[in-house]
Amino acid sequence: MNASFKQRGCAYLIDIIILALLLTFVSLLMPPSENVKKLNSEYNEVADKYINNEIDFNTYYNRISYIYYDIDKENVIYGIINALFILIYFVFVPLYNGGKTLGKKIMKIKVVRKDGNQLEPNNLLFRNLILNGLATMIISLALIYVTNATSYYMITSILGGIQLIISIINIILILRNKEALHDKLGNTKVICE
Repeated sequence: MNASFKQRGCAYLIDIIILALLLTFVSLLMPPSENVKKLNSEYNEVADKYINNEIDFNTYYNRISYIYYDIDKENVIYGIINALFILIYFVFVPLYNGGKTLGKKIMKIKVVRKDGNQLEPNNLLFRNLILNGLATMIISLALIYVTNATSYYMITSILGGIQLIISIINIILILRNKEALHDKLGNTKVICE
């Protein structure tokens, strides 16, 4: 029997909380650099100036794109760690734990291949390219080194919008008991134990 939206949603929420706690712990071990603190302060200052009509939209956009780019460039290591944690938790944990993350185990559901064969790393990797925005993260990490600040800001903003739309589509599909996009891509389904 396929897992319900409620089971899947609760399992995912548990998993995201666990992952967020792990990443928070890692971030405490890697405090932001002084440059990131200055950039965050500058970001707030530019946003305030725009809100108070002290600068026009073009000035705001140009300055924010450079600040955003510089912050992301300073935080590349954290971005890589984030992607690695997603790979470990959502690909390797279920691969070696019968299709279950901790959240899925608690909710008594698991990821399986649609054809009944054993899960392979590719099934879970493709699934997480969409489900957890891994594709967006990888593209963003690559773009930081091959684009300028304005292009980077624009492309990552578009990618973020696409990721949001995909998430909404997936929620609607799961609510209607249809196959989610990440399940199609990964050739997987989520079932009750």
